[in-house]
Amino acid sequence: GMVIHSLYAPESSVYFEQRYCRLQGSLEPAYFQQAWQAVVDHYPVLRTAFFSEEFEKPLQAVMTDVVLPWTHLDWRDIGVEPQAKLAEYLEGDRAQGFALDQAPLMRCTLSQLTNEEFIFVWSHHHALMDGWCNAQLLRDVMAVYDGLLQGRRVTLAPSPAYRNYILWLQQQDSDQAQTFWQEQLAGISAPTQFRPLASPLGKRRLRGGNAEPEITPPPPNPKQKEGEQTPQNTPKKRGGKRGGEGEKKEK
Repeated sequence: GMVIHSLYAPESSVYFEQRYCRLQGSLEPAYFQQAWQAVVDHYPVLRTAFFSEEFEKPLQAVMTDVVLPWTHLDWRDIGVEPQAKLAEYLEGDRAQGFALDQAPLMRCTLSQLTNEEFIFVWSHHHALMDGWCNAQLLRDVMAVYDGLLQGRRVTLAPSPAYRNYILWLQQQDSDQAQTFWQEQLAGISAPTQFRPLASPLGKRRLRGGNAEPEITPPPPNPKQKEGEQTPQNTPKKRGGKRGGEGEKKEK
């Protein structure tokens, strides 16, 4: 579905995934790049491209050797705020998009702010992976990076062949699947409404380019008397000394 939508609307960025973060500390850019290349070499899906014009139906092909596009920018003396420069870069990166027939559908950019501060941008097409894969991919990247720092070879755990999943997918009965979901969704005529859950933290900021959500508190209990505390907002008694209470540690 995502590939078809992208083919019909190539100017749309709805399936363009873009994540960024700030890295602080002693980073070895060359090792960091090698670690990302290692996971591209390890997972066939990261080396795939989609061809539509040459075949009757879109075809997903896995390339043998793919070099991950990597850009290293020096922003140490740019003369403007890094956040403004980052916003400009992210907009241009998104506008560039991806050509579905050119693997890999992923690229990385490392911008250096100081000797020990970087901004890392990771962009890829959503057809390669979903959010559930990100954590595993990042764990593998950091495992290889740590190994390079320590001078040892890291062997990533073998993964099932991606072609086996494609073969299994092609063997499924689409009519049977359609019947199943029609039965499961029978009687549903409108989207399911979700009520936002209240959080004791109130307004939270999510890093990495995500928006800052507003969390709506629950409505007051009409049976609750003024001044009366519910179990959720009744303060708990703390034992021991009070010397450490109220202190927050910044990581």
